[in-house]
Amino acid sequence: MAIKRVSRGTIIKLRETIRIRPEEFGGLAFDSERSRIHEVNEAGFYILQIIEKCECTIQDLVKKLCSKYNISKKIAKADVISFMKELEKRKIAKMFK
Repeated sequence: MAIKRVSRGTIIKLRETIRIRPEEFGGLAFDSERSRIHEVNEAGFYILQIIEKCECTIQDLVKKLCSKYNISKKIAKADVISFMKELEKRKIAKMFK
């Protein structure tokens, strides 16, 4: 079940059945349980690489995106929250408090 409210402290974890692979356009997330492949852009793949390594918070991802792409916290936070909701909807990642 998707969480209704995402906050800075919301923890994100890649689902155990997901494997990721880099591609020229960004990357792929393969769901071995559902036999589905999801395409993501470069920034999306960067986020997947981070959450594949460890559980992290929205705040952690915002800091990393700001640093890597030189964007404002406001833009990074909006992008991360939107992307995380999409990943959860597609059952690629899960979020919890």
